[in-house]
Amino acid sequence: MVEHEVHSLRRTSAGGLDLATEGGEKLRLQPAPSGLRVEPGSDLEGWLLARGDQPSDGFILLEADGETEAGRTMAQPGAGREPDLRYLLISDGCLYRIKLRGPHDGRYELQGWEAPGAYLTARPGSRGWTITPEPAASGLQEIRPLVILFAAEILDSEEPLAGG
Repeated sequence: MVEHEVHSLRRTSAGGLDLATEGGEKLRLQPAPSGLRVEPGSDLEGWLLARGDQPSDGFILLEADGETEAGRTMAQPGAGREPDLRYLLISDGCLYRIKLRGPHDGRYELQGWEAPGAYLTARPGSRGWTITPEPAASGLQEIRPLVILFAAEILDSEEPLAGG
């Protein structure tokens, strides 16, 4: 999957998620006994997206070995599950905010503290969501864990994802 391209996002009929780039590369996560697993055909094959154990936990993204954590989402400690503000922590220690921008502009933004503006922006469309890397993302080496976790939170805010 080309990392810094625009991604289309949609829910699968089985309750998983599909990400596709404009270049035609696809990443599909389908329900598995312990979460959503990346289907074969990607170098992320076997990665698992699972729910955390605590109510404030969101998703945990595990690499194919089942032990190495690539990232996770969570609510602000003590805040419970607020759909308009979630946090995303990546294994390199970078922390991001997932924010719903408002009722008149239903986009989500993935923001950080290291750069002004959003890293990723998600906008609804007639066939699902479009996730666009913003200029701040150009300095990131690997954004696929960010895209997967961001996508999962967006779809889960509409209706809980299967497999979790």
